[in-house]
Amino acid sequence: MGIQSKSQNQLYKQMDVLKQRISELEAENVTLREELHLGEQRLQLVAKNTLTTLADNDLNLEVVKIYNPHPDFEKGFVGTYPDPHLDPNFQEIDLLKREIIKTGAGHRKEVVLSLSDGIFTYNVAAEPLKSLSGKTVGIVVVATDITERKQVEQYLLEAEKLSMVGELSASVSHEIKNILAVIMASAQLIMKKMNKDSSISYKSILPWINTITEQGKKGTNVISNILDIARGGDSRKRLVDIREIIDRVLELQKNQLQLEHITIVKDYADIPKIKVNPEMIEQVFLNLSINARHAMKGYGSGTITISVREENHHVEIQFTDTGIGIKDGIKDKIFSPFFTTKSTYSGNVKKVKGSGLGLSIISQTIKSHSGTINVESKEGEGASFIIRLPLG
Repeated sequence: MGIQSKSQNQLYKQMDVLKQRISELEAENVTLREELHLGEQRLQLVAKNTLTTLADNDLNLEVVKIYNPHPDFEKGFVGTYPDPHLDPNFQEIDLLKREIIKTGAGHRKEVVLSLSDGIFTYNVAAEPLKSLSGKTVGIVVVATDITERKQVEQYLLEAEKLSMVGELSASVSHEIKNILAVIMASAQLIMKKMNKDSSISYKSILPWINTITEQGKKGTNVISNILDIARGGDSRKRLVDIREIIDRVLELQKNQLQLEHITIVKDYADIPKIKVNPEMIEQVFLNLSINARHAMKGYGSGTITISVREENHHVEIQFTDTGIGIKDGIKDKIFSPFFTTKSTYSGNVKKVKGSGLGLSIISQTIKSHSGTINVESKEGEGASFIIRLPLG
């Protein structure tokens, strides 16, 4: 009996310990549920205040949980391509999720969605959700509304274009003035000849008529080039010879380059045509050449060397000037929006002359062509901007 009583006492003690542990676990469970609830609230608030929709998906690509969805997302994120119930707008997002299943790597893409209350642009990132063991157990899709940002970028791009047109106005007006002077001189020579001899033949004045026609065409081309820059032209990519775009940009600035005593050195290798948006790339080259001119102002003269060559399945374009160069401390900042070194002082007041958008837009444009842009420079020794654009 003593042994049995002792065993019962031990059992009761173990049961008490077990009850205590159960109570502790229940308390921990309450705490964990509270933390989970607070965590979900935080996600909801972050998503709501950053215009972001966050969706948890299982490995069947079905949505398990969705935070801060646009009303259309509730139906759009449900179902998988080519499910006929899947909103066509969301097929691109579904295909991103499928890529994760195939590759195990995250993917990111800008997607334009036509929703019930308008057309929106979303930056969509899809990433694998992994367990502690590293196994993929789901997919997280984060869709951020960047519609307003894209609109602002477009407005800034238009402003930068108009700024470049203003920069070119002096050179172009000088060019037009020369064209008109040649036309006026040719017309006066024809009038003088006809006043002397009213029976003059058409053949004898044909050279002057041809001169007037040629100069008229030249003036039309100059104005057309300026208008192309101002309105942006065709946004589609097509095969072009990069060297021809550079030559067109230099032709636009020909008179200004002469007035500023700037020499252009071309180092062109034979290269294949590449597929780009010609108007956007023209703006890149125009901006770089204008920046090079500004860097040499006050020197009395200077040289811009432009080299083009093929290297490692890329076309490499390099603009090198003999200007003031770039300080080491700011080289990493020059491609940031609104950063500018173009400033002067009036008394103690600093006057900013540039918008700080030029190099930022250049960088974005080159990235949109899957290319890269880098700068090499030392203060007082000029600067080289090196662009690499892929072949094919």
